[in-house]
Amino acid sequence: MLDPKKPYYDLPKLPPGSSIESLELYKELLPASEAVAKLSAIVEHLPNQKALYQSVILLEAKASSELEQIITTDENFFILNLIWFSRCVREAANRSIDRANRVREAMQKLKTEIRGLDSRMYSQDLINTLFLSPVVFAEMLIQRSVVGSLSTAHLHLKKLESAGLLKKSDRKYHRKVGYFNLRLIEAL
Repeated sequence: MLDPKKPYYDLPKLPPGSSIESLELYKELLPASEAVAKLSAIVEHLPNQKALYQSVILLEAKASSELEQIITTDENFFILNLIWFSRCVREAANRSIDRANRVREAMQKLKTEIRGLDSRMYSQDLINTLFLSPVVFAEMLIQRSVVGSLSTAHLHLKKLESAGLLKKSDRKYHRKVGYFNLRLIEAL
């Protein structure tokens, strides 16, 4: 029995002496690699790519830590864990692809609604800023050069709130008023 308080020195040498390749492993790695590549291509056009990659990263980290806890010299078992791990990556990438597509659809819908509300207010920079974070602040519109002044930023956000496109937060964040982008929240 292993004692976590005592060092364990009988770990196998790395890399293993024999090959850990298997046809089944290759069959699992290919769809996982394709899913991650597809995810990369889709999120390239989103303003906040980090939000979508985080699910893949978190699952990968969880899977990695689980693998690290397994101490075995059985190469077939190691191979099985790699297959399981590649399936986890593929599933996380596919879930993120679905999320990315929902975000893109929400962006397109909001773009159409803002154009209908006030075509002079619409800009792609405004849409991108509204989808950077679930909570939008007037300062973000200035930082992203959507508007030139704080008063104009507040007017834009209030107009979007009045039209039901944003929801004003009941509380302030560091004395700043935040507006929730419910479409982004639903998409994520």
